[in-house]
Amino acid sequence: MKLNKLILVLLLSGCSTLTQNPVTENPAPISQDVSVQANESLNTPLFLFKSAPKDNYTEAILLISKHGNSNRFYSYMKSKRKYFSHTELSVDDAIKSFRESLSKSEIINIVFYTNRFSKAIGGWNGSVISENTKFNMKPIELAGHIFHEASHKYGFKHLGNYKNKNDNINSFPYAIGIDFEEYLTAELSAK
Repeated sequence: MKLNKLILVLLLSGCSTLTQNPVTENPAPISQDVSVQANESLNTPLFLFKSAPKDNYTEAILLISKHGNSNRFYSYMKSKRKYFSHTELSVDDAIKSFRESLSKSEIINIVFYTNRFSKAIGGWNGSVISENTKFNMKPIELAGHIFHEASHKYGFKHLGNYKNKNDNINSFPYAIGIDFEEYLTAELSAK
């Protein structure tokens, strides 16, 4: 009981990405032979799990490590974005700052919890990414969500926890997650 209260406090104090409905279909496997040339991608953080992850999380982290700091992804993102809300940085400067932060190859811990009554997929609490196991998300969706939460580690913000309020849809955390999912979907379907 104390653990559930602690998890609730941590989620309320950090970012919590809210969703209306959980994804219930089984994630489709992603081919392991997706390649990114070494010269077009910088390093990404090392995501560590505090307990054994499901395969979809392992696949999501693989996608982040292969595509998350690639020139191709950020070219795609720059082609879509004219500004980011809730930051004074230009699109180019925000992306440059994020890429430099990612390339430090820091460790980001991911912990799991289950709250069947919460609409939160997970959140960044200032030290770890918490993921609600109630949601059975596909690896591409998880990669976008984990990237959204990782952006908070590097100082990017949105106002409140609703994507469609306060121009959050254009905040860097939501934009990076959405654009990364779209990019991965297009990249992987083209192969």
